[in-house]
Amino acid sequence: MPIDDTTLAIYQWPTIKASDVAKYLQIPHRRIKHYVELDIVRITEKLPGIGNSRMFTPTNVIEIILLDRLEGIGITPKRLARISDRLSDAVKGFLKN
Repeated sequence: MPIDDTTLAIYQWPTIKASDVAKYLQIPHRRIKHYVELDIVRITEKLPGIGNSRMFTPTNVIEIILLDRLEGIGITPKRLARISDRLSDAVKGFLKN
Protein backbone atom coordinates (compact mmCIF):
# COMPACT_ATOMS: atom_id res chain seq x y z
CA MET A 1 0.00 0.00 0.00
CA PRO A 2 1.55 3.33 -1.04
CA ILE A 3 1.96 6.08 1.53
CA ASP A 4 0.20 9.34 0.64
CA ASP A 5 1.52 12.81 1.55
CA THR A 6 -0.70 13.17 4.61
CA THR A 7 0.45 9.90 6.13
CA LEU A 8 4.06 10.75 5.36
CA ALA A 9 3.71 14.16 7.07
CA ILE A 10 2.40 12.49 10.23
CA TYR A 11 5.47 10.27 10.48
CA GLN A 12 7.94 13.05 9.74
CA TRP A 13 7.17 15.48 12.55
CA PRO A 14 9.78 18.16 12.84
CA THR A 15 11.87 18.48 15.96
CA ILE A 16 12.50 21.79 17.67
CA LYS A 17 15.63 22.83 19.57
CA ALA A 18 15.30 23.57 23.27
CA SER A 19 16.57 27.12 22.79
CA ASP A 20 13.85 27.80 20.20
CA VAL A 21 11.17 26.39 22.48
CA ALA A 22 12.36 28.63 25.31
CA LYS A 23 12.53 31.66 23.03
CA TYR A 24 9.14 31.31 21.35
CA LEU A 25 7.23 30.26 24.47
CA GLN A 26 9.13 32.71 26.70
CA ILE A 27 9.83 29.98 29.22
CA PRO A 28 13.24 29.92 30.91
CA HIS A 29 15.59 27.34 29.38
CA ARG A 30 16.44 26.07 32.86
CA ARG A 31 12.76 25.25 33.54
CA ILE A 32 12.53 23.19 30.35
CA LYS A 33 15.74 21.37 31.27
CA HIS A 34 14.30 20.70 34.73
CA TYR A 35 11.16 19.13 33.21
CA VAL A 36 13.38 16.80 31.17
CA GLU A 37 15.59 15.93 34.15
CA LEU A 38 12.54 15.08 36.26
CA ASP A 39 11.30 12.90 33.35
CA ILE A 40 8.08 14.89 33.13
CA VAL A 41 8.76 15.59 29.45
CA ARG A 42 10.19 12.51 27.81
CA ILE A 43 12.58 13.02 24.92
CA THR A 44 14.73 10.44 23.19
CA GLU A 45 18.09 12.05 23.98
CA LYS A 46 18.12 13.52 27.51
CA LEU A 47 21.83 14.27 27.51
CA PRO A 48 22.69 15.06 23.89
CA GLY A 49 26.33 15.88 24.63
CA ILE A 50 28.45 18.99 24.38
CA GLY A 51 27.40 21.31 21.57
CA ASN A 52 24.20 19.41 20.77
CA SER A 53 20.74 20.67 21.65
CA ARG A 54 17.90 18.74 23.19
CA MET A 55 15.28 18.23 20.50
CA PHE A 56 11.54 18.32 21.17
CA THR A 57 8.62 17.05 19.14
CA PRO A 58 5.42 19.10 18.80
CA THR A 59 3.88 16.79 21.43
CA ASN A 60 6.71 17.66 23.82
CA VAL A 61 6.13 21.37 23.17
CA ILE A 62 2.44 21.07 24.07
CA GLU A 63 3.41 19.20 27.24
CA ILE A 64 5.85 21.99 28.13
CA ILE A 65 3.15 24.63 27.64
CA LEU A 66 0.74 22.68 29.84
CA LEU A 67 3.37 22.10 32.54
CA ASP A 68 4.37 25.76 32.54
CA ARG A 69 0.75 26.87 32.98
CA LEU A 70 0.17 24.32 35.77
CA GLU A 71 3.33 25.47 37.51
CA GLY A 72 2.10 29.05 37.10
CA ILE A 73 -0.98 28.27 39.19
CA GLY A 74 1.11 26.75 41.95
CA ILE A 75 1.55 23.06 41.16
CA THR A 76 5.15 22.11 41.94
CA PRO A 77 7.37 20.21 39.47
CA LYS A 78 7.68 17.33 41.96
CA ARG A 79 3.90 16.99 42.02
CA LEU A 80 3.79 17.25 38.22
CA ALA A 81 6.35 14.44 38.03
CA ARG A 82 3.95 12.17 39.94
CA ILE A 83 1.17 12.72 37.40
CA SER A 84 3.37 12.99 34.31
CA ASP A 85 2.13 9.72 32.78
CA ARG A 86 -1.47 10.91 32.93
CA LEU A 87 -0.53 14.32 31.52
CA SER A 88 1.36 12.67 28.67
CA ASP A 89 -1.56 10.40 27.85
CA ALA A 90 -3.95 13.37 27.93
CA VAL A 91 -1.83 15.36 25.48
CA LYS A 92 -1.46 12.37 23.15
CA GLY A 93 -5.23 11.76 23.33
CA PHE A 94 -5.89 15.42 22.56
CA LEU A 95 -3.62 15.32 19.52
CA LYS A 96 -5.25 12.14 18.21
CA ASN A 97 -8.69 13.73 18.02
